Amino acid sequence: MGSPEARARGKGSPIHPAPREEITPTGTDRFRHIEVGAGQDFVIEWAVGHPHYYAYFAVMKAEDEHYADTHTWDLLNDYVDSAPPEAYKFTDAKWERTHVSCSYFFPDTPPIEGEAYPYKFQDKCASKVQATDGTYSESKYSPITPYPYEFHLDTTDPRYYNRSMFRSGWEYVAQFTYLREDLDKWDTRVEYYNENYPWIESVHKFQLFYRGDGLQPGIAQEYDAAKFSITGNKGSGRYVVQYLWNGYADMLQVDLYPHETNDIYGYTAGSLLVKKEHCFFPNYELKEIYYVQANMPYALDTCVAACEESGSCQALNIVPITPRGDTNLMYDTYFPWHLDGVEQPEIPDWIDAERDFVCTLIKVEDPIDPAFNPTVEFQYYESADPQDPIFYSACYVGIEQKAFDNNGDCPICEEEYETLRAGGAGTEVEKPWKFEDFCVKCENFALMAQPNTAILWETSQGDCRKCD
Repeated sequence: MGSPEARARGKGSPIHPAPREEITPTGTDRFRHIEVGAGQDFVIEWAVGHPHYYAYFAVMKAEDEHYADTHTWDLLNDYVDSAPPEAYKFTDAKWERTHVSCSYFFPDTPPIEGEAYPYKFQDKCASKVQATDGTYSESKYSPITPYPYEFHLDTTDPRYYNRSMFRSGWEYVAQFTYLREDLDKWDTRVEYYNENYPWIESVHKFQLFYRGDGLQPGIAQEYDAAKFSITGNKGSGRYVVQYLWNGYADMLQVDLYPHETNDIYGYTAGSLLVKKEHCFFPNYELKEIYYVQANMPYALDTCVAACEESGSCQALNIVPITPRGDTNLMYDTYFPWHLDGVEQPEIPDWIDAERDFVCTLIKVEDPIDPAFNPTVEFQYYESADPQDPIFYSACYVGIEQKAFDNNGDCPICEEEYETLRAGGAGTEVEKPWKFEDFCVKCENFALMAQPNTAILWETSQGDCRKCD
C-alpha cells in the first residue's frame, strides 16, 4: 500500500498474510492507521506498473485476522465469483478506481529523441520544484493525457480526493480516470455474507495495468487509488483491510467508529520503541551495552528507557550471551564486542552467561548486502527458523505513532485492543507457537504478553500442542 501507510510502512512486504501487528506496551496508545465511521468513505492508494496481476483487498474484523493466512487468489476469486447480484454495492462513479501520477507534472527530463522511453519518471514527486511563493510550476514537458486514462480529474469530480489529508508531503499530483470499458473488464468489488468464508465482509479486486509500448513504461512508483467503505456487519471496533498483490502483502488497521470521524488519516505524533521477537539489526553503530536477565518482566526497562532518552539511539538489539542455534549462521556483528575497538564489559555476578542477554543501544544502517532493496526490505532481519541464531534474539524498532483530532471515543476499539495486548481472541497470528518442525515451550508463549521481557526461547521437536 502507498497511502495511508499500513503495517509494511510503505514498503512491499513479502510476508504472508501480512506483517504482524505491532503491539504497544501496556499503558501506551494503540496503533491504528485510520479512524473512520461505519459507512464513511476513505481512500487507499497502491503501487502499479507491474504487468498482468490483480491487487486484492479483503475486509474483515480484526479478531478474525488469523483467517487471513488462508487467503489465496483462488479463495478470494471464489468469494468474488460466488457473489449474488445484490453484492455489487460499489457501482456509483465515486467508487471507480483512479490513477495518481506525479510524473505527469514532473518528468525527470525532457523527451529525448530516439530514446526508447522518452519520459523518465520521478519517484513520488521527490524532486518537484517549489517556487518561493509556495506554488508549484508545471513542467512544460507534461505529456498529453495518456492511454488508458480518460481525462484528468478536477476537484468537482466525485472520484477526486484531496491528497493533503494524507499529510504525506507530496500533494501536487495529477489524478486520472480510467476508461469506463476497461474498469468494467478489470475491476470487481463485492460485499456480502458467504457461509464458506463468514469472516470476510467484502473483497475488492483490481487488475494492475502495465504499459510498455515505448511511449510510457510501466511505472512501479506511481499509484492507483479507490474509495472504500466498511459497513461494519459485526459492529464497530477494530477491523483490518488485507492487501495482496502477487507475492506481496500488507494490512491496514482500522478503528471503525459508531459515528463519522473528523480526522480519518491522522498525523505523525512521535515514535515508540516496539519489541519484535526473532529479530536482529545486522549493521549498526554501537551506542551503549547493558546486561539483562532472561524471562523477567520489565527486565528491559532500563535499556529501553536509556534509548528513549538518548539523542542518538534509534533501536535495540537483544541477543543471548551464549549463542543458540547454528553458530555458523551467526552474523559477525551478533555481539557488539565483535566490532572493531569494542571490548566486552565484565559480566556482573547477578547475570547467568548461559541464560541471560545483552541489550545494545544502536544507530541503524542498511545491511551490507548487495541484494538489499530498501523499497521492500527493512534494516532488520527476522527469522522463524529455530536453527538460525536470529530466532533467539529480539529487537526494538522505532514505529511512528499517529494522533487524530476531534474524532470522539470508540470504547469498543479500546476494549478489543486490550484483548489483543493480553493475548486473547483473534491473536493467534500474533503469538505463533510452532515454527517449522519445532514448537516453543508454553512458558515462552505466556511471556510474550509480559512487557519488556527478554525471552529465552526453548524449542523441541515432536508432538506439538497449542498452549492454553
